[in-house]
Amino acid sequence: SSIAKLKVHGYNLGHQKGSNTIMDKTQLAVVGAGPAGVSAAVEAARLGVQVTLIDEHPVELALMGQEIPLHFGQRMITTVSKKAEMLTRVVAANPMLQTAEDAGVDIRLGTMVWDSSRDKVLALADDTRSWRLGYEAVVFASGARDLGIAFPGWERAGVTGAGGLLTLLDKYQAFSGQRIAILGSGALGLHVARRAIERGIEVACIVDISPEARGQGDLEERLVKEGVPFYLSHTVKEAKGDTEVTSLIIGSDGDDKEIECDTICLAIGLVPSIELIYWIGCQIQFDQQRGGFVPLVEKNMQTTYKKIFVAGDAAGFDEEQFINSEVAATQGRIAAISAAQHLGAIDEGKADILKSEMAVPASTASSDSIEYRQAWIQSIEAGDITSVPICICEEVTHGDLSSMMERGPTHPDHLKRLTRAGMGYCQGRRCREQIQILTSQFMDVDVGQVELASYRPPFRPLPLGLIQNRDLTPEEEDSLFAEWHRQMREEYLHGTDTRD
Repeated sequence: SSIAKLKVHGYNLGHQKGSNTIMDKTQLAVVGAGPAGVSAAVEAARLGVQVTLIDEHPVELALMGQEIPLHFGQRMITTVSKKAEMLTRVVAANPMLQTAEDAGVDIRLGTMVWDSSRDKVLALADDTRSWRLGYEAVVFASGARDLGIAFPGWERAGVTGAGGLLTLLDKYQAFSGQRIAILGSGALGLHVARRAIERGIEVACIVDISPEARGQGDLEERLVKEGVPFYLSHTVKEAKGDTEVTSLIIGSDGDDKEIECDTICLAIGLVPSIELIYWIGCQIQFDQQRGGFVPLVEKNMQTTYKKIFVAGDAAGFDEEQFINSEVAATQGRIAAISAAQHLGAIDEGKADILKSEMAVPASTASSDSIEYRQAWIQSIEAGDITSVPICICEEVTHGDLSSMMERGPTHPDHLKRLTRAGMGYCQGRRCREQIQILTSQFMDVDVGQVELASYRPPFRPLPLGLIQNRDLTPEEEDSLFAEWHRQMREEYLHGTDTRD
């Protein structure tokens, strides 16, 4: 009954369908209802802050088919189209949502954020309408997305990302595969294997280019006892099948093996989801150990903009911390306490006391996170991959990109405009990091020296009918545009950025 109560409150968003209200307001907006986001929402609510928690799960079937926000690989059962059923499963998989509900948090499930701005407004949408949410402070706990690695046949249905597969296994309980092969033996890959076995799914193999498994030794031993074969010092050669995966070809020093499977899981790493943080104007930096480009964050989880905080995998991905949800939860609580202080709900003294009672464990990230990804790509490039699509959506091949770079353009944005790589439905989620690595190889520079390809809203593909302009009330128009016009005029006259 509590789940049913939360379902109505969360999914219907407290509005009737067709409501003309297009501007909501809150003190603290929290984006993402994972461990970091829910912990931040609960902590802030208990400190007397008005909180709105936004999460896009359950995702619409159409978006899942476009591999958004994760690489689902067409391995979901038809149940995912039943919104009420999926919502119940999402809530049941996350008991902290009920804690948030009890704390007075306004929970918006099935709601995506498709735009952000420095004017303290988020653009939201569900399957029926689009509206805006004004906030005084925000915590981005948007998590991480799947890292794509192109190899022959990877465009076939059945090739998934680790994040997408875990979501189907745990959050949706809607995974259709029966026998999976896993690429990557780090904590992420071993965790996927363990969860699959617990769900009654056969793990055909774990493959890695490294000579030793990279994840926890005790979990590796448990998987070996379960009969899971490890193929180390191997690379992926091809995914076989007509339109769907039927087997995987792996190789080592010319010795190829074919392994029957219906799903191939890419568990080589995840990438922090920073689109909203980037677009809002926070400073971004490249971090070798944290999955690539990440926001610059202080110890109180504040970004370079006041009252904008980030927590969890969005602040930087770490395989070990991905498995240990307490790390993200602690970051979320620290962000909430800092936000509550900025909003005046608590004073600096109380904030310091609360934060002193918790500590974020030190990072256990491997220092070769990016080199590991490069090594995978280089091992695949040893074969003939000229015709392999790097950008599946726009059918841009490895050869297309290499040929274009030989003609001069090497900035990811230039390559995108000239080849359309990254301009498809998934909005570059599967190819962005690969293009960055390929460009660094071509230029013979470190990956971090390749500039970040730009992000642009809408960050989720939406029907035009949902984002069309509608008449604003005088209050909404003033809230949305008056301050923005004033700040833009200040910048024009004085050449300064006065925005928070």
